[in-house]
Amino acid sequence: MDGTTHHRENGRGITLPELLVVVSVIGMAVAVAVPLVSGAIISAKLRTGTDQFRVSLQAARMIAVSRQAPVPVRVFVHPENRYEYEDVQGRTRVSRIPPGICIQSATSDPIIFQANGSIPAAATTIFTSSQRVGASTVCELSGGVDSFSVETNLLGGSSVTRSTWE
Repeated sequence: MDGTTHHRENGRGITLPELLVVVSVIGMAVAVAVPLVSGAIISAKLRTGTDQFRVSLQAARMIAVSRQAPVPVRVFVHPENRYEYEDVQGRTRVSRIPPGICIQSATSDPIIFQANGSIPAAATTIFTSSQRVGASTVCELSGGVDSFSVETNLLGGSSVTRSTWE
């Protein structure tokens, strides 16, 4: 041998520019994914709160039919964000809307389920996400905000509809 050392290249390592490119790509992917995921979480919370309200309306209707007596469901819009009705034992059941969503409006307060399960006038209750602005919470229907409305027909049946406000 001639005294020189020969190195055999088994593979090459990662260079700094390559590492920076990979980190940049991951950073861009995270920057795009975070708003999408947070929007999906807000929408899921909004849908969950709306579904809880619809189930409570169904419960109040069943109570009215089983007791053969009217059962009012009182809706308190933003900033209170709650609703209440009497359960089977006659106790007032208060349900608060989870943080981050609010009751935007209610066309009928109270929604009164009659002994036959019907209501005297159709009712619509609109739920939307809330936003923190400084120290206060804002509940507005504008600029691409998702909302869900719970519509209760004269027969007492309730359905949920999704809307996006432009």
